[in-house]
Amino acid sequence: MAWLLGLFFTIRVHERPDFPQSLPRIFVFNHGSLLDLFLITLVAPPDSVCLARQWPFSVPLFGPVMRLGEYINVERQSGQELLERARTLLHKGISLGVFPEGTRTRTNTLGRFRSGAFKLSLETGVSIRPVSIIGTCSILPPGQWKLQRGEIHISVLEDISPVPYVVDMLGHLAMCRYTRKRMAIAGLSSPKTSCENGARNESHSDSCYDATDSDRHIRLLPHSGSTQHPLKQHPGHTG
Repeated sequence: MAWLLGLFFTIRVHERPDFPQSLPRIFVFNHGSLLDLFLITLVAPPDSVCLARQWPFSVPLFGPVMRLGEYINVERQSGQELLERARTLLHKGISLGVFPEGTRTRTNTLGRFRSGAFKLSLETGVSIRPVSIIGTCSILPPGQWKLQRGEIHISVLEDISPVPYVVDMLGHLAMCRYTRKRMAIAGLSSPKTSCENGARNESHSDSCYDATDSDRHIRLLPHSGSTQHPLKQHPGHTG
């Protein structure tokens, strides 16, 4: 799907660091447009799996592509089922794509992040790879279906290892806030569009939070009574 979008818009990938490609990662994206769901293959391994909400699966053209790519509908599974599937995929060396804002932003600021992906990172030892997407919001804004002209800029940032955060009971929130800050800075340094005008670095004391199992935007959270230990780390999982 990404190559098809490239026929209509200029897509530029910036700051692609030299990563070990043999290890899975949890890719964390900001979310300004439905188009974001189809840019994963430009920065992640082709077998990566994206987590998405229910409604895009019913959109003509987009839905069939998502099912073909085996995207995970987070609203069709319980939080525990979703977590188990995520663990299994990472065990198999398959990377995940997650949108921690949980929904498309309708402002010019980066939304609050749900902490589920970061809990999973600490539990499994798999690093977070932040990705900042700029431009999709102006091409296909939320609530509209008419495509506009524009450029898409994607910045792939350095991996964030879970190791420094495992000793803190609230380490997942600290990791979440640091990741969000890195992505906000990347958004500020990227070319601006009408939707992303440079205000994405707004700071919020509650910029990251623990969603509940009833939060249907993204429920990638360990079970409240889980006593599972971290997965056996592969060399390099820590970044």
